[in-house]
Formats: sequence, C-alpha cells, structure tokens
Amino acid sequence: MHLSRLLFKTQKHDPTEAELASHRLLLRAGYIRRMGAGAYVLTPLACRALRRLEDLVRQKMESLGGQEILFPIVLPMPHEEAVTDLVGAMVDSYRQLPLVVYGIQSALRQEDRPRGGLLYPRQSVVKTAYSFHAAEDDLQDLLMTVRDMYERVFAELSLPVLKVRSDPKNADKPSAYAFYFLTPHGEDSALTCPACGYAADQKMAQAVKGGGKCSGEEGELEERHTPGCETIADLCQYLGCTPRQTLKSVFFMADEQPVLALIRGDLDVNPHKLSKILGTDVQTLSAEEAERFGLSVGYTGPVGLRTAAPPLLVADDSVPECGPLVTGANRPGYHLTGVRYGRDFTADLIGDIALAEAGQPCIKCGAALEAHRGVEIAAVARLDSKYSAGMNALFTDEEGTSHPLLMGSYGMDLTRVLACIVEHHHDEQGIVWPPAIAPYPCHLITVGKKEHVRAAADELYQALGENKVLFDDRPTSAGVKFMDADLLGMPVRITVGDRSLAAGGAELVCRRTGRTETVALAQVPEAVDHMLNASTTDRSD
Repeated sequence: MHLSRLLFKTQKHDPTEAELASHRLLLRAGYIRRMGAGAYVLTPLACRALRRLEDLVRQKMESLGGQEILFPIVLPMPHEEAVTDLVGAMVDSYRQLPLVVYGIQSALRQEDRPRGGLLYPRQSVVKTAYSFHAAEDDLQDLLMTVRDMYERVFAELSLPVLKVRSDPKNADKPSAYAFYFLTPHGEDSALTCPACGYAADQKMAQAVKGGGKCSGEEGELEERHTPGCETIADLCQYLGCTPRQTLKSVFFMADEQPVLALIRGDLDVNPHKLSKILGTDVQTLSAEEAERFGLSVGYTGPVGLRTAAPPLLVADDSVPECGPLVTGANRPGYHLTGVRYGRDFTADLIGDIALAEAGQPCIKCGAALEAHRGVEIAAVARLDSKYSAGMNALFTDEEGTSHPLLMGSYGMDLTRVLACIVEHHHDEQGIVWPPAIAPYPCHLITVGKKEHVRAAADELYQALGENKVLFDDRPTSAGVKFMDADLLGMPVRITVGDRSLAAGGAELVCRRTGRTETVALAQVPEAVDHMLNASTTDRSD
C-alpha cells in the first residue's frame, strides 16, 4: 500500500482528551477518529489490524469445528436466547451433537461512562460462540479446550493476561473463566494468591473468614442505648467491641421482594454472590427507600424486625458460627447485645455472600490474597440447561428420551483486545505492533528523491508484495517519514537511500528491539521473514 494513497493523518502532539496510552496513540497515529462520546471510526490501518485479529480467531474457531453464523444487529447482545431458539429448531437428535456455532460482528455496549478510546467504547466487534452437547463431560471438555485456545491466542498476540475463575463455587469442575488484561485503568477486579496460584474474579472470589466467636461470657439479650452510633466504627468505639463482634444488616430488593442480608461487621456483602443465591438480580436500597419500608437506618437488625413487607433473611455462612453479637434494635439510638443465631433469630437462606478482599487468607492455602485491576477481554462459561430447559430446546438420546440441550458460552471482545495490545506494546515514539496483528509487516521508506533510489524501492515493493508493505512514497522529509514510521509501529522498517545502497542494499530495523542490519536488495524478503520470526519468538514481555 502506498502511503500517498492511504486515508490517514498523524498528529504531531498528543490529543488533550486522551488519558490512556492506547487512546492517545491510536488517535495520534490516525488509526481512529472520535465521532462522539465513546464512538470512533476505525480508519483503514485499524481495520487491517482488526481483520487480522478476526482472521486469527476465526481460524481457531474453525479448528474446533465451529460454524459461523450472523445474527441481526437489531438483536441485543448477548445472543443466548436467540441461538437457543435457532439450534432448538434445527437439532433433534444426539447424532447432531456436539455442535459449535460462532459469530463475529459489531455490538452496542451499555457503557455508563464510555472512556479510554477503544477500551470502553459504546460499540465493539465481538466474537461470540456457543456449544451444544448431549453429555456433561463433553461440555466440560470443550470448555477447557476453548479456555486453552484463548490462552494460545493471547500468547500469539504477545498479550499478557490473567486467567481467573469466575464461577461461584470452588468446585472440582470449573464452570467459568474470565481473562483480564491488567491495568490500573480497568473496571474489573481480581484476587490472586502468590503462594498457590489461586486466581478469581473478585465478584466470585472466596477467602477464609476466620472465627467470629467473642471472648468472655455468652450473656443474655440486652438492649443498649447507643446514641449517634449509625456506623460499625462508631458502635465499636462506643461499646468497646470489635467489628467481628457485630452483625451488619443490609437491605436489598430482588424482584419486588425485600431482602435483608446479614453479615459480620468486619465483612461486606457481595451483591453478585447474593444474586447467585437468590437466582435473580438485586439492588441496594437507598436510605430514602429504606425509610419508606419503616427501617431505622444504622439501627436495623433481624431481632424483632417489623416492616411494611416481611423481608427474606439471607445470612452469610459465617453468622451461625459466631458467638454473641451486637446488632441494631430496629429503633434509632439503640442496639442489642448478646444476640445469638438460632436462639434469637434464624435466616431463610444461608450461604457465602461475603466480598473477599486483599489481605484475607486464601481459601486454598491460607496465604494473603493480592488485588488486581484489569479489563475483561474474554470469558468462557457453562450454561448447562439454563436456557434450553425453559425454551424447550430438546434432543432425543439413543433410547428416544428427550433432554434439554447442554450449552456453553465463549466470548471475546476483539475491539478491546486491539486496544489492550496497543496499551501493552508501545514506547515513547509510538505503537509497537506484534507481527501477528500488525496492519503491515513492513514499512518501506525512501530517503532522497533520486531516481535510482525510487527504482530500488519500487523493486523491493514488488518483491515483498503490496499486502506486506506500507510504502511511504510521500514527497516529504526523511525526518517526518521516520517519525511517522515509529508512530505507526509496523514490526520492520526498511530504508532505501544513497547511504544504504552504497553499503550494499537496504537498511532493516526491528521496531521492537531497534536491531539494525543492512541487506542486499535480493535478500530483503528472506531477511524480513527472519526478523519477523525473531521478533515473535524472542519476546520476553
């Protein structure tokens, strides 16, 4: 491709609106142009990089026997119900299973705060895939196969990722994984153990909570006047107790049903775990909403609770093991001491609803957990019969008995992956594309305007092939050409000028390492391939 014909324009200075490196460089290098909040046009160079990524992922899906489909853009993401309806109407027998379908297409995202360029845009190109099975073991095997395939894809892209468990239980058979690109600008959180390698999405992570039994005598239930003690910290200071000796009450709404979540005062409720236990989404009640239910904000407790609508009581699994606790007395300025689970109150549901946090002991080995921020770029999960059972998507087994199809889901945000690659692979001069996704492997530059220099460059352009070379044939200075080459970030820069020809041919520079060599014109294609392979295999990042 001749640069003089390409739709692109670089900027000399960094865009003022860009904070992230990927956003700044993609704008400055002319790969994207902002059209509105979170809305970007991808220019031809960005489209080439994205298509290369799509082709890589498409090849991997085809190797798994995947069949490509295309959903209407009017259908909102994700497509679980649509694909269940499609396959349920076309698959009747176990002989048609397993089946893998996938699609690569644009999707609108419900971003509350679109920011960071292509990291959190309002529209992304995503790869979605779904598998259908007759046997649970077959579904589990494919889940792990796709998980491993994703790891290989990110390795080929030289993109470091953190693989985390995102299923709600520490089962022997994992049911969900997420892949994070770690960055302080990410909106997702993960916890890892440096000792045993445990890694989990914080929304579902587990940790050792420790015993909650108080020291001293059990004592009887007693109401205490506690003026101004609306927080756990104030209460502990006033009564001389620890947060572990208190019971925190948090109100939620779930499908118009009020829910009172009960947890030790030194822990926090995890709404995602609570949703899993209830089987539906939950929303925290505001102080105003709580008052409408007749709740005493800061003084609510499970003993003697009377509200306009009886709440469902859900207790964290640490609560029944606790000794006497301090909790709200359901009237302003008063708390109850000596409260015991089983004697003074019980819960309708008990489970792990605690938010695991950094510093807590690992559920596997007891070492202190560490926290990480990141961007989720891919995920795999078992859906089992969650959709097929309700939608009557059935197959018949060998004996003619009908069963719901077993399903798996496998997603990857390709636009976000593209942004993460730039976020990771850049330097002060510009982007440093990995060979696997670079718009062009080579960037050809001529220095000077002499005819024999242009003739040698044209010869190289033809020898390498126009699909492999971005040829800067513009009538501009060498300094501008070199600056743009570094900014655009193709893996190999080829320079042809009087000096290189006098030295025997063309100068090749590896964008990543800066390694330089002069090669005879006839040997340039072979030398380029060698430099590209070395740039891929020698990566330490």
